[in-house]
Amino acid sequence: MLKYALQAVLFLLIYLGICQIFRPSFYLSETFKNLSFFHKCAYLMFTGFTMRQHYYFAWSLCALGCLAAGFGFNGFDENDKPNYGIVKSFNFKKAEFPRSVKELTDNWNLQTLRWLRITVFDRVPRGIGVFAVFFVSVLWHGFYPGYYLFFISMAWYSSIGITFRRHVRPRILEWLPDTKWVWTKANQREGTSRIYDAITRIVTYFLINYTALAFVILSFNDSIIAWSRFNYAGHMICLVTQLSLMLVFPDKSNYQTKQPQLNAPGKIKKTL
Repeated sequence: MLKYALQAVLFLLIYLGICQIFRPSFYLSETFKNLSFFHKCAYLMFTGFTMRQHYYFAWSLCALGCLAAGFGFNGFDENDKPNYGIVKSFNFKKAEFPRSVKELTDNWNLQTLRWLRITVFDRVPRGIGVFAVFFVSVLWHGFYPGYYLFFISMAWYSSIGITFRRHVRPRILEWLPDTKWVWTKANQREGTSRIYDAITRIVTYFLINYTALAFVILSFNDSIIAWSRFNYAGHMICLVTQLSLMLVFPDKSNYQTKQPQLNAPGKIKKTL
């Protein structure tokens, strides 16, 4: 309980301390328009970080309330210790520094993700599961145009990211000097590279914060204006990537992705 109490206080203080400095409305001003692209991106990174703090605060406070009321026990872990992981709603490190859009969605609002998997993802045709999840998500958020701009864009990014990782990532890893290869249980070679991970984290962080402007601004016209301040860089990156994949892998079966999986929170060993 102490952990969640400290988390809630910390996230609240961060949000209250800097939310007036990094305001989404600033993106619509002529002052912001005249900044250099580097300064715009720096402001964007801090704005995105700031806006997420009140979600972390709310989730930490909710977890604290559940534990204080005696809720949240979810059996025992592999070491026979009580597991209260069901009250956890986010993984901070992976949500703040994801290597892909999918990694973000897998570590954001975990319990809602579990519910979406059971009620939506597992019940629709295999090829449209992720898009159906994003569609349901945008409906319960409301009817502001910014929500639809955000979720449609994120679904598109996720689809392209899965394709890129499957077809292009192995080729890039072959050329990077720090790539380490291991054999998986499925007898497949899997590589890791700090250089590749650093680049994908930067690109993903930009895409998420750039696209999230529509989520916090909400108005259609103002969201488009905010994106235009970056010359629609996020969407252009994904468009160029998709067109390149279609040219390099012209066979439809090659560039279409397999159904991405929604990774709900892991199972426990013992349950009540």
